[in-house]
Amino acid sequence: MLDVVIRAFLESVTQILDEMHEGLYERALAFRTSHTREIDTLEELEAFFRPQNEAKPEIHGGFALVYCKEDEQLEERLKQYKLTHRCYPLNGEERPGPCVFTGEMCARRAILAKAY
Repeated sequence: MLDVVIRAFLESVTQILDEMHEGLYERALAFRTSHTREIDTLEELEAFFRPQNEAKPEIHGGFALVYCKEDEQLEERLKQYKLTHRCYPLNGEERPGPCVFTGEMCARRAILAKAY
């Protein structure tokens, strides 16, 4: 009897784990998508990362797709807003736009997020 139960478990465990993995992946993807915004101006960037409650700032779990010029001053600009440059999306559009900090043209958007 125990052999039958073990065999049944072994036959179904891969499918169960695959379904769990797929569910977790879909939830994470939906969360990332709903918390990512394309931002075109410095005002929008400031508003996106501004805490709702200044007295007790909440953790902001969002990502901003922003044109920003890579230069020596970028890290200092980002520090002012307590942001970090995370990456350039691998599947991001190669569509140029003006840097939110300098107005200079950039080839593509970068992903920025709150630094903790």
